[in-house]
Amino acid sequence: GIVGLNTNDGKVLGCTLDGQISGGSYLGGIAVRNESIIEDCAVKNSAGSSESAVIGSGEYIGGIAAVSRLKKVEIAETTYPNRIKDCRVEANIGAQNMGQYVGGLLGRYEGGELDGSFTEEQIKIYGEDYVGGIAGSVHSELQGEETGQISNHAEVIAVNAAGGIAGELAEDVKVIYCANSGKVSSTQGKAGGIAPEVGESNTVRECKNSGSVL
Repeated sequence: GIVGLNTNDGKVLGCTLDGQISGGSYLGGIAVRNESIIEDCAVKNSAGSSESAVIGSGEYIGGIAAVSRLKKVEIAETTYPNRIKDCRVEANIGAQNMGQYVGGLLGRYEGGELDGSFTEEQIKIYGEDYVGGIAGSVHSELQGEETGQISNHAEVIAVNAAGGIAGELAEDVKVIYCANSGKVSSTQGKAGGIAPEVGESNTVRECKNSGSVL
């Protein structure tokens, strides 16, 4: 919506998407791929509460970014900061038809901080499969703080896998200090307040769900 790639020492500060972007795969309200810092940004659609701000038909669709990853350059032994701070999603985020890996904030999470960023109440995060209130797919430890949990307040709707925080957890992933208060529902698959399925190698702790799960 604002940039294609935010990388290295790039910063996206105080930006707002007010309207709708649409397409196939890899759609983000602020960035397609984030490898750096996004702060104090908002995604909304003033056309009405039933309107979506980001809507796709493929894979990796997120309110803030399609993909956010912690970038490491092994040759230079450098790790660039990755932080999505104080960002909010105020409009529906979703995928039509067979769309999957949809997240209120991120389509795919591969590390970094999510300080004070959240989805608001009265909006919907929806898609075919792997739909999460925070991220469609989580591939790195997702950890908030005891006094500042990573929170989803939106309703999450999927045909198959739906989770209040994550639509899918990759192997060995930990989810810590996250909270969901939104309704989570799946019409044909699995649904969970935090994630639809927690594997033997996954850890979920210090998390809370107060939303209904259907």
